[in-house]
Amino acid sequence: MYLVDEVRTEEGIEFRCDIDGKVLWVKYKNGVEEVVGSCPHFFWKSIGNGCYPFKLDKDACAGIDWIPRNSIKRIQDGETYYFLLPRLRHYD
Repeated sequence: MYLVDEVRTEEGIEFRCDIDGKVLWVKYKNGVEEVVGSCPHFFWKSIGNGCYPFKLDKDACAGIDWIPRNSIKRIQDGETYYFLLPRLRHYD
């Protein structure tokens, strides 16, 4: 299982892949979290608020249940939710 390391900075905390050190997201001192990027070991999937947390259109939202269920982190940015997932062959 991959883990995420926390590195404290002047701005807040950077959350990095423990394998390659790539910054995945940042939590600023004011509590705001921001998606930074993906790496070979983790990736972000986004879902709009029309499908998460409630499915407003069953057909348009079909096949997304696995994303929140398998994510290790969720960040909301406006009306979009970002989910961090371990990069496994069957997710790609």
